Amino acid sequence: MTKVILLDNEAAQAIADTTHPKHTDALSYVELAEQRKRKQHTISIVIPTCVRVEACLDHQDPSSAFFNRIGALDISLDKDAASVAAGIRREHGAQISVTDAHIGATVLKNYANDDVTIITSDPDDMMLVTQPVDVNIEEL
Repeated sequence: MTKVILLDNEAAQAIADTTHPKHTDALSYVELAEQRKRKQHTISIVIPTCVRVEACLDHQDPSSAFFNRIGALDISLDKDAASVAAGIRREHGAQISVTDAHIGATVLKNYANDDVTIITSDPDDMMLVTQPVDVNIEEL
């Protein structure tokens, strides 16, 4: 079973911006994962591409250097994921953003049988979009 650390928009922004009020908190989760990876644990840091867009994280921008260095995985909103995300929004309504729906689709499509931790500022929406998968939520 793979351990997955999935970042939402605010977590990604907080890590990228050293002046963000939640920078230290968000960074601590990723640093812990990096320490465990060095001890041969299988841990993936995941950023759905909609999160990258919402957080304005361009691979070529210096603010993305940290994510590039640690090998964060981009999960694209392809045709199948878009269908899952659309179903999430249809079920829960417009209160769920496209980005949050993409996070849900990422978990449901790619990591339903893994140990997933989502670093988020919106735990209630994350619980909704990842149903019925049991995920760990760490609130920023």
